[in-house]
Amino acid sequence: LPVVVYGFARVGFPRPAFPAAPGLGVIGMGLAFILAGRIAASVGGTRSSFTAYVIPVVALVLGAIFRDETVNLISVIGIALVLTGAFLASRKERPAVLETEPAAA
Repeated sequence: LPVVVYGFARVGFPRPAFPAAPGLGVIGMGLAFILAGRIAASVGGTRSSFTAYVIPVVALVLGAIFRDETVNLISVIGIALVLTGAFLASRKERPAVLETEPAAA
């Protein structure tokens, strides 16, 4: 903490933006916490944890749209693998069908 206090005056962070950072953090984290709780309540904790796999996909798409970042073929393949894996892992299990022998007449 003392390093932060000492180095705060030398940081190039714009002073008017300083109050906005905690507000955005609290609102963003609060909204994410509420949504995560609702998702976990509706589909269960295990299946709701797969939403974490979507974060890199969203980051790649937003980077391409708003920052004009290049999207490589390997990134698209990675997205396809991540989404396929999340889909396969989050499916509901089907109950096993037991074969029964017909009763003797």
